[in-house]
Amino acid sequence: MNPDQPELSLHAIYIVDGDGRVFYRKVARRRAYAAEFIDALDYRAGTYVPRSTP
Repeated sequence: MNPDQPELSLHAIYIVDGDGRVFYRKVARRRAYAAEFIDALDYRAGTYVPRSTP
């Protein structure tokens, strides 16, 4: 629920691993960028390299 505008919901993204554990969660007023998902997946895989955001 969006406390500022109750008629609009917040964006919620969860990425779950094969064992059913959430390893990435984002609840925000804006949609996530694809680079954020790629960073989360790379971090989980142990191959994360910091990059600039769009």
